Amino acid sequence: MKKSFKSIKKFIGLGVFLVALLFIASYVSSIVPHTYAFIAPSLPGGGGGASEPGGGSIPYPTATITANATSLNAGSSTSIKWSSTGAITCRMYGGSISSTSRSSTGLSTGALSDDTTYIVTCSNSTGSSSDSVKVSVFPVVGYFRSTKTKVNYNGSATLSWSISGAKSCTISGGSLGNSLPVSPVGSHGISNIIKKTTYTLKCSTKTTVPPLSSTGRCIGTVSGSTGPYEGQSCSQFKTQSTCLQGWPTHGCSWQSN
Repeated sequence: MKKSFKSIKKFIGLGVFLVALLFIASYVSSIVPHTYAFIAPSLPGGGGGASEPGGGSIPYPTATITANATSLNAGSSTSIKWSSTGAITCRMYGGSISSTSRSSTGLSTGALSDDTTYIVTCSNSTGSSSDSVKVSVFPVVGYFRSTKTKVNYNGSATLSWSISGAKSCTISGGSLGNSLPVSPVGSHGISNIIKKTTYTLKCSTKTTVPPLSSTGRCIGTVSGSTGPYEGQSCSQFKTQSTCLQGWPTHGCSWQSN
């Protein structure tokens, strides 16, 4: 009888404990806020780009192009590199080279004689992206010198030069004026030097040359030509091209009207 009574007490005690536990859980749940997740539907016309199989948007591709060197001497070459992400097709072109690869670790430009721009364009179902790089090309100066660096008053000297990779050149200074067109390789006599004068040679890989003046006169005296015109007046040369053609007109300069 005593054992049965003890069992009944244990059962009652367990029941009270469970009831108390349920009451505490109910109270806690009443003061702790619940969190709900909402998934908003797509709005009509929203978003941009094509859709991926999973329902996302495909981003525009990327395109990047670089050159190992962006400044070169005429006749030199460099390598062009490009890469892309997310592209289906790419096209790279410029100068004498082109490619449809989506990337390259180095494609040679070959010998360059002029400034050249290289462009890569990559596309996918969303659209396209482009990038470009310019390689500048400069003439190479072989020499630019004068037969004399010191002359007597009213003296004369001869300038000579050799520039490779140039398509146009001009000399300026003294009686030569601001931009006398000359060939990339040649010489020119200067006379009647009465003061210290600096002569500047500028050459370019471009073919733009200042036009010759149609009016003016050839001045000076032929000197240093070692030819039949030596010592004669330059006034006998009636056009700028014949006045400045080099031998046999050393010492002549053109004076525009």
